[in-house]
Amino acid sequence: MHAGRPAHDASLIGFEVMLGSRSMHGRSEARERSHGELLALAYRSLEREHGFEPLRVEGRIPQDLQGTLYFVGPACFDNHGRSYEHWFDCDGAITALRFEQGDAVGAVRLIEGPQRRLERAAGRALFSSGATPGPSVWRRLGGRTKNTANVNTIVCDDRLLTLGDAYRPFEIDPDELTVRAETDLHGGLRSSLNAHYRTIASQGRRLGTALEYGRRTVLRILELPEHAPPRELTRIQLRSGTVMLHDLAVTERHLLLFVAPLRLSMPHVLLGLRAPLESMQWNPEEGSEVIVIPLDRPDRPTRFRTSAFFHFHFVNAFDDGDDIVADLVWYPDFAIFDHLRFDRRFVSNARARPHGIVRRARVRPAREAVELETLSAAPSEFPRTGAPTSGRRHRYAWLSGARDLDALPTVCRLDCDDGSLQVAPLGPERIAGEGVPIARSDAELHGWICTLVYDVETDRSHLAILDGTAPEAGPVARLWFEQRIPPPLHGNWYPR
Repeated sequence: MHAGRPAHDASLIGFEVMLGSRSMHGRSEARERSHGELLALAYRSLEREHGFEPLRVEGRIPQDLQGTLYFVGPACFDNHGRSYEHWFDCDGAITALRFEQGDAVGAVRLIEGPQRRLERAAGRALFSSGATPGPSVWRRLGGRTKNTANVNTIVCDDRLLTLGDAYRPFEIDPDELTVRAETDLHGGLRSSLNAHYRTIASQGRRLGTALEYGRRTVLRILELPEHAPPRELTRIQLRSGTVMLHDLAVTERHLLLFVAPLRLSMPHVLLGLRAPLESMQWNPEEGSEVIVIPLDRPDRPTRFRTSAFFHFHFVNAFDDGDDIVADLVWYPDFAIFDHLRFDRRFVSNARARPHGIVRRARVRPAREAVELETLSAAPSEFPRTGAPTSGRRHRYAWLSGARDLDALPTVCRLDCDDGSLQVAPLGPERIAGEGVPIARSDAELHGWICTLVYDVETDRSHLAILDGTAPEAGPVARLWFEQRIPPPLHGNWYPR
């Protein structure tokens, strides 16, 4: 599927002019603002970067929070006056909140890699970026794109890294939040590291993936130690043109992948006729490929096909006898991608947008079958489970979502056994991102849930801290920045 390039005059950059005379900070008009208007306010470029500063605290910070919380996401939506076409393209920012002795400080910096530095020195856009084509054909030849590393973080080989899909990570100075270098982690990465990784809680192992593009697309399965370089477990050849493999699931015995039928039109990309993400095609007749890799014999995967669907994120997975049970946020097709473009679709009425639902996939490798059941039809994304249950049977999932399409996203707790949904009340006209669980014990719910929230009324962002046992009670504390931070993609907690 292909959609035409969006008109820049309908982009989110400057979209606030469509809001009319209403003041951003007041309630001078009686009419309710639409979801689109509220999103337009949230998704404006970061206006202020700064190092660690004290945060204004409402409530009381839990004493057992001792460490640093990092969030990463797109935060600069135009490039020297040239609007980005898609949310995924944008230059990213890293936000850090450091906790110690009941106090907290916060910092935020744009992620300035080598290519962004070149653009800043030139004072103009130089590179293609995902769905945004470069400014000239010769700069688009070969499908070269800018590495924005704007999706996630990890500590590997004793380095703090920011990650994007299909690129090498950036090493980040944990005190200054500046980019030290693009890194291959002492040769452990041949080409890239995908943005998601998974931990097997009972084993302390972390696994990730990397795609290598060429005449043949090769998937590398990597072990990602915290204190050593990555180590390859196995490699798998995928169908030529496979372009996206965003997330993986792990259990105590298996690694599971669902490969959606997305193909890249390589000639168009290599000749510079289209930006890479503009060249993706949805081919449902191929079906989605299921890949099950036994961790004790990674060289012997089971591979088969099932009906086509799309997903960005798994919730978690666990072994159930010979079956693998994996919960995920499921979409029937790839239409959600077009609705993340910076035109009117991105800020359209919520009911006009595709939305993900939480489904449970029971994978039966011996029968080469997948059985799906719906756990929750509420609009959902950015699922998480607590660290103690990673790779094990879980009951609860934390989601960025709502009970229905008329509500703004907040943090929700889904009971995967009975389908009940607990919704955290964060306040009117507030937009929440991913809820990051921080465990206090091995109990599944005994922990804190942290989410970065944009407040339209004040045009500022804050961290909301929820008690995992009672999210419906609202935040126990709010930590306020002095500026707005665009809603991030993913966050991670690193104990002191």
